[in-house]
Amino acid sequence: MMPAVKGAARMSATNLAVDDDHAWSIDQLVGRSPAASQLRETVLRLARDPGVPVLFAGETGTGRTHAARLVHHLSERCERPFVRVACASSTDCSIGESRWSSGGGTLYLSGAHLAPEPLKESVCRFIESGSLADTDSEPRSAGLRILASSDSRTDPGLKNGTFVLELCARTRAEIVHLPPLRDRSEDIDPLVRHFTRSFAAELGKHVERVSSEALETLEHYSWPGNVRELRAVIERAVLLADGVLLHLADLSLAVTNRHAGAEMDLPPSGVNLERLERNLVIQALQRTGGNQTRAATLLGLNRDQVRYRIEKFGLPRA
Repeated sequence: MMPAVKGAARMSATNLAVDDDHAWSIDQLVGRSPAASQLRETVLRLARDPGVPVLFAGETGTGRTHAARLVHHLSERCERPFVRVACASSTDCSIGESRWSSGGGTLYLSGAHLAPEPLKESVCRFIESGSLADTDSEPRSAGLRILASSDSRTDPGLKNGTFVLELCARTRAEIVHLPPLRDRSEDIDPLVRHFTRSFAAELGKHVERVSSEALETLEHYSWPGNVRELRAVIERAVLLADGVLLHLADLSLAVTNRHAGAEMDLPPSGVNLERLERNLVIQALQRTGGNQTRAATLLGLNRDQVRYRIEKFGLPRA
């Protein structure tokens, strides 16, 4: 495993995120399928050729951003900034407005097919001039590498993403396709083992393995959210587990019930939905010792949504 890489200063613009200190290794691309092996080889090859632009195409949750970060951090650019632009949340912010030293770094356009016009213009201007600067600002350029991602479900075959096609044509980008998890079920077992060990260590739990019944359920599930969804399911399961073995009952209700063909049956007498929601929030906070982030994971929410419900139901803060 490579040593931790020093992260660059965090940007002030809300749609930019820079990696914190982290250790990176090609072994983090877990899987034993031919597709997983090929992806590891491709990432290593692209890391050794730190100038070629790359488009990572795949469904949401397949690991496009993680692959892009590995390409950067396993390359000679690893000491330079890796700056992620979330194109979907970019409204009027062009790249030129982000004040950072880009020399030798990597610019990652996450969801490039969703880029608004100002961002498209800024990227195209950089490609043409080699500078991220707007006309009246100081130039910032020199050896910047462009990586990007596109969602293959909303842009099948990249046929509708005219900007993505233009980006690939202008930069001569290599396109790397990441297959959905449902097409590589042989990777579920090693991914489950990897996530179980990781979250057990992080949470201080003594979970060591998964029951055969639970693993069979996970292997037969369709995983519309891909690896990201599997990761969240295992995190919840480890949070709920009492012993060394993860059981089927420890998996989130959404997985076990959707696998059976229905998400949840409404009782004949009906339910008080607000009371049910309040009780679930209380249970999640109790199980996590008041940790709102972990409670959000159990509930399939984010921390802000949990915080809103705490205020809404007048629950005590931890």
